[in-house]
Amino acid sequence: MDSLRRRTAPFRRTVAVLLAAAVAALFAIPAGAQAAVRPQLGGNYVNIPLQGALHPRGITFDPNTHLAYVANENSDSVTVINEAARAPLGPNIALPVGSHPEGIGWDGNTNTIWVADNSGSVSIINEATRAVVNLPIPPINNVNAIPSRIAVDPVPAAHTVFVGLWLGYVIAVNDQTFAMREVYTSNSKTHIQLGAFDSRTGLLVASAWDVASVYEINPAGPLGANVVATVSNLASVPTVPELATAQVGFFTAETCCDQITAYPEGGNIVRAPFIWNLAGPANFVPADFAADAPTGFVYAAAAAANAAAAGITLKINQANGAVAGIIPVGVAPYGVIVDPAIGPFGTVFVTNSTSNTVTAFDA
Repeated sequence: MDSLRRRTAPFRRTVAVLLAAAVAALFAIPAGAQAAVRPQLGGNYVNIPLQGALHPRGITFDPNTHLAYVANENSDSVTVINEAARAPLGPNIALPVGSHPEGIGWDGNTNTIWVADNSGSVSIINEATRAVVNLPIPPINNVNAIPSRIAVDPVPAAHTVFVGLWLGYVIAVNDQTFAMREVYTSNSKTHIQLGAFDSRTGLLVASAWDVASVYEINPAGPLGANVVATVSNLASVPTVPELATAQVGFFTAETCCDQITAYPEGGNIVRAPFIWNLAGPANFVPADFAADAPTGFVYAAAAAANAAAAGITLKINQANGAVAGIIPVGVAPYGVIVDPAIGPFGTVFVTNSTSNTVTAFDA
């Protein structure tokens, strides 16, 4: 009997270990919930001064080089930031681009940075040489083009960059030949804000200030009949929509109501049950969003109603809308990105358009 006990003891211990592991896995806290309570949020906080740069707005980054690019609207330049060092690259490198740059995007197919210049052109930066090519956008229907936003199709074979124009148009540009075609035309000349291209559905998401609406656009569909879904008559001006990562969909905010709303995507554009009410931090208006795929969180940059006061960035769980943290940033935050590969848990970068800085902190 003792011999049998000795022989079965290792087996029982193995079963116990496996059972304990199974139970632990069953009741494990999801990755997003773990991130919600980790004390590193907001660590390594720094405000990066952008010397000579005025009114930083759009921001994008290259996930291969981990360089961030900031469009400076009032100095007609793009600042390059070393994400790991959390400082401008070299002695205040600022690349000259077109007039009043705002939207900016990284094209991994050609290793270029595309910048929307409000003066009627797109500036294309070669990342390797930092040479800048200016691509004029011709008038559409006798209306001068005012590029404001950039969205890139990440599929290599597509070679397509989408440019949103203020007066109701979206065009697709071939990133090799620079050939252009219209993919959205608004007869009412609404102020379109192109949000993003979702390669999961093949749809563009955009908002319109003038008519308080949000659109899903099929860029492959026939011009004039390719809006697959619309949300109209929102309570107020919607912010630029951005893609969600926890589910196929996108989110935007209504600037009147301190709330962020998630929508499913793919022709069924109705309000989802996830309405993130930001009434807690009162008098803050959401400006831009960035979703962090590894953790399932979204970071919302929000400006204070008092134009001279500092803004905040909220860390929100996409799954349940819970606010997991609030980080102070600079004055009038405008753009936000998350690089999950920089720092122990990823790093958030926020442009502060009035204080001429970029705030960086641990995600």
